[in-house]
Amino acid sequence: MYASVVIPTMNRGKAIIDLLEGLIVQDYPPEDFEIIVADSSRDGTEIILQEFIKQHSGKPKMQYVREERVGLHYARHAGAYVAQGEIYVQIEDDAIPEKQWLRSLLTPYVDPRVMATGGRTLPRYESAPPWWVEHFKEYISLSPFDSVRLEFTSGAPIFAVNMSVRMDKLFAVGGYNPCIMGPEWQGDGESGLQYKLFRKFPGSVIVYVPEAVVYHVVPNQRLKIAYFKKRARNQGANDFYSWYHTILAEGSPNRNYRMVRHLSLLLASALKSFLKVALLKKSSPQYYQEIFQVKRHTRGMQFGWKLLFNSTFRAFVERTDWLSDPQIRAGYPVPYQ
Repeated sequence: MYASVVIPTMNRGKAIIDLLEGLIVQDYPPEDFEIIVADSSRDGTEIILQEFIKQHSGKPKMQYVREERVGLHYARHAGAYVAQGEIYVQIEDDAIPEKQWLRSLLTPYVDPRVMATGGRTLPRYESAPPWWVEHFKEYISLSPFDSVRLEFTSGAPIFAVNMSVRMDKLFAVGGYNPCIMGPEWQGDGESGLQYKLFRKFPGSVIVYVPEAVVYHVVPNQRLKIAYFKKRARNQGANDFYSWYHTILAEGSPNRNYRMVRHLSLLLASALKSFLKVALLKKSSPQYYQEIFQVKRHTRGMQFGWKLLFNSTFRAFVERTDWLSDPQIRAGYPVPYQ
């Protein structure tokens, strides 16, 4: 089974070399996978990557793709356009895989029901994290599961730092939804991709494979409460985007009414969390939970109001296919069929 390992990157410099060195020694036939780096950097990362690829030419095949547009989904798709694999494998540029990672991640595809897989992501902290970080692992893209294999038929919480999907399925649903675009999220990224997969292919499954382990490097700046507040705000946009696509899929004729009602519920939740913060002790996980919930619900409200009154933004949000548009595909060959 031939796989394409796609790495979207931006301004990682030498850090991405640790990932590449972990990929070229995988316990998987080197002739059966390729490595594609989709780079949007502005810091000279291109020179470092090109030199690494030159020094390690051969198998596995490696290639560099330049993507100038801002947006993580553009980089992910840039890799998909040139990929030759049956399976699109996604790993982030700040992750380091164990040697058996790729083989483990691909093994479930012997079952034709499997349309995507995700592995176990563990932290590699630069320094000891604050005690409360353990309660909010999802904000630094760490696996919420342990060592038991799981199958999902809906709502699979698999992070793009460690996941794969059948290439034909990826294109059939229009690819990844937008995610990081500038300082804040504008969509629901890999979670939106998974929702689309479940809607398009009922009866198929997404498998969590605990043996497919990568270590996510967590720098000290991501262990500060300010970073977690930012992630909570981003999650608020993600939540509203996903909720809105749910009512689109339902074909609801009363979208504006439902949005206003949903916004009122977010306001009530934000106020409730704000009041709880004043009553809770800082030594409790619930204190931090409510702080993050205030940020999350507030950002959700901002996203929803913009969606109500900005027609350009609404057209952006309502889009579901981010792969087949000729303008988006400009400069790339015809994608996998």
